[in-house]
Amino acid sequence: MSRVFRARALPLVILAALSLGACSSAPKVPPFAGTPPKRIVLLPFEGSLSVRGKAALRRLLGSFLVDRQYIKIDDEIVDTRVAQMGWRPWERGWIPDDASLAGVARALGAGAVVVGQDLRDESVSAGILYRRGVYGTVRWIDAATAKTLWSVEVGSSRTGGVALESGQVLKALSETVESSSDDAFVRLAAKLAFELAEAVPAHPESSEVAVRPQIAQVSAQPGDGVLRPGDMLTLRVNGTPGGRARASFAGIPGAVPLAESEPGVYATSVKILPGMGVAQGPVIATVYDVTGQPSEPRSSLTPVRIDAPRVDSPSDFTASVEPGTRRVRLAWKSAPGAVRYSVARIAGGPPVTLDAGAAQEWVDTVPAGPSQVTYAVAGAGASGLFGPPSATVVVNLN
Repeated sequence: MSRVFRARALPLVILAALSLGACSSAPKVPPFAGTPPKRIVLLPFEGSLSVRGKAALRRLLGSFLVDRQYIKIDDEIVDTRVAQMGWRPWERGWIPDDASLAGVARALGAGAVVVGQDLRDESVSAGILYRRGVYGTVRWIDAATAKTLWSVEVGSSRTGGVALESGQVLKALSETVESSSDDAFVRLAAKLAFELAEAVPAHPESSEVAVRPQIAQVSAQPGDGVLRPGDMLTLRVNGTPGGRARASFAGIPGAVPLAESEPGVYATSVKILPGMGVAQGPVIATVYDVTGQPSEPRSSLTPVRIDAPRVDSPSDFTASVEPGTRRVRLAWKSAPGAVRYSVARIAGGPPVTLDAGAAQEWVDTVPAGPSQVTYAVAGAGASGLFGPPSATVVVNLN
């Protein structure tokens, strides 16, 4: 007896996925008419796209435009001016009127401002198919006239799927899995930013090698005596005007930003916090010009001395396994001066950090696999710097 197999029509969208596996698409970006101004301000992008997504697009587009011989005003300087204007780039619809945008570009010595609006991540999943896209509007606004020089609707997307009925697993399966990953988004963002930059003509004027900004003096007040928790330290840098500066002091990890209080003078005040450490060393500063080019670092002549001991190790660190589970209950005694704790779990790979907050206990659920886990805990003071870790505790999960 013979059996008859009847062909069943598949929806057109599934057939497309079968034939293509996964594909990328993007509307063709119309080229820029004429030559844009050479110096540009690239504002924070606006829209429902995630904060990380908008920041990634901004960085990528800025890098591509610099490669095409445009001079981009340093993003940190732009963001400072945006904050001074009282604008809130983390909110939807924050973009003000074009005249205000043009005013910011003029104040920063730029000929145009680039605005990304309504940036959104449109993801659609229909069973075995997906479509993920990044879309929005990009405009170039002339700084002198506040008129729009160029406006374009842009987008980039990926589609893909798998054929379950035939039992075949296409390469598109891996595309589907990775479509929700950060890597997939970065590829979309890079494609979109590259096509935008390609639509803008390479500037005919080559960018000259700029003279690096200079630092004349670095100082700290008070520059003598020992600074303890609650004391104030004032940092001052004299250098090339119109930029920004950062400085570290006494070997304490991290650098603090300095605001330009008057042309060529950058200053800030830092409160010494408990747990910063016991250290001595100079103030080391760097000045960045309006395009972000750094100076050579320069040190103060007088060292800064800090006496704010790190918190001690937490004591009496214990661990116990809840019977029949992979849940490990951890407990410890407080470390004087600690405001939060961090637990490190080591289980046959890189340490995993668990933020326990201000609590003095933590219940950790160990993923399947390892039969033995090692733990340690450390406390951090108000400065955010962690002291030495506790002795380790080894837990058997057999």
